[in-house]
Amino acid sequence: MPTDSSGARARLEGTFERHTWSKRDADHLIAEGVALTRNSDGTATEVSFVAQAVELRR
Repeated sequence: MPTDSSGARARLEGTFERHTWSKRDADHLIAEGVALTRNSDGTATEVSFVAQAVELRR
């Protein structure tokens, strides 16, 4: 992203991805300082957006 894109309108194209971390992996990531919200069984679900295209307009 350009450093001067603040305030621009963005249009994104891509896909959402979901990854479930095991309890062991979630424990490790949290110990490293990653902010995760745990599921009731101790695992953690991460949702991310992988952009394939970004259009900026002013």
